[in-house]
Amino acid sequence: MKYYEIELEGEPIKLRLTSNTICEIEKKTNKSILDLMKEITQTNIVSFLMYMRRFELPNYGSKEANELYDKFIDAGYSMQDIVFKVIYEGLVVSGVMTKEELQQLKEITGIKEKKVKEKIEEITQQ
Repeated sequence: MKYYEIELEGEPIKLRLTSNTICEIEKKTNKSILDLMKEITQTNIVSFLMYMRRFELPNYGSKEANELYDKFIDAGYSMQDIVFKVIYEGLVVSGVMTKEELQQLKEITGIKEKKVKEKIEEITQQ
């Protein structure tokens, strides 16, 4: 079975959602996995990390997922990095989105960030 692997503090982290896990998430939240992807909240990020780690560690809980999130932050990741470079990459391997769809999301987000940065620079130069 495929999974997305990222190294964090010298430790390999394997991530994947199985069909059973996706069904479990949807039943628990009463939302589709695609809708949850759009709701970028701290709670959803930690939940995604928790369920994605259960691929390898079946008893992985929210405490461990919160600790994993904090490790990413301590390693220099931003919230957006965790979403795009960790969670969404895991969702690609899990078949929730394609690599092309992820690339489009990254490009759209990059354009928005660039416009926001330009606007901030414009305001601060006045």
